[in-house]
Amino acid sequence: MNKKNISIMFFVTFTISMLIFFMQNCAPQSSSSPPVTDIAIPLVIVSSTTADINLTESTSINFAISLNSVPSTDITMTATSNNNNIVTVLPTSLNFTPSNWNVAQNITLTAVEDDNTENEDTTITVISPGLPTLTLTVHITDNDSLALHTTVNTVTFNENANNTFAISLSAQPSTSVSVNIISPNTDAATISPSSMTFTPANWNTPQTATVSGVNDVDVTDEVVSLSVESAGLTSLSVSAHVVDDDILTIV
Repeated sequence: MNKKNISIMFFVTFTISMLIFFMQNCAPQSSSSPPVTDIAIPLVIVSSTTADINLTESTSINFAISLNSVPSTDITMTATSNNNNIVTVLPTSLNFTPSNWNVAQNITLTAVEDDNTENEDTTITVISPGLPTLTLTVHITDNDSLALHTTVNTVTFNENANNTFAISLSAQPSTSVSVNIISPNTDAATISPSSMTFTPANWNTPQTATVSGVNDVDVTDEVVSLSVESAGLTSLSVSAHVVDDDILTIV
């Protein structure tokens, strides 16, 4: 191989090498991949409350919700009570926008009045697609107390006659309740029936007790204090006035 051919080969090899170097190091970078932008995911913030809320029956409480970062679009949150017979929720939805995301919005919880005396628990959930679910536990303290109730506290009648009064309960019991009516002086007044039962179904339906005057040989009016009793409940007293029907005569 002569010197001329060697020179040509060297020039070609050098030219190709420089071209490859230029393409690898000096060519402009591809713009096909867009720049990556970190997007903050908004989270729910609850203020003025904790995950546990205590309420008394027939009362209400507010808790506030806002976001901790600006959403890219409007966000709707839905609030739901697990049991509307225990706690109601108003409003049931909240709307947050890029302009009001950090303005707290209130949800009002109201404990529903009922007939029983039981404390109850339920949960409230606040949901929105893409956001963590917020769950609150609500503890309800009942404002009712179980007690005996009579329609009157005094009855009046003659010997050999009768009068009535009715008994019921002040609230719905969880189980049946037995009530006894006692006359401490059956020579003056008797009671019928002497006992009655109230259930969770008939607790507020008055049941009638009949008091009868017993005939005697004297001419004295009598007063008998009837006792209405049930285990665990405060007893009531009904005063029975028996008017004597005898007349004192000289024989």
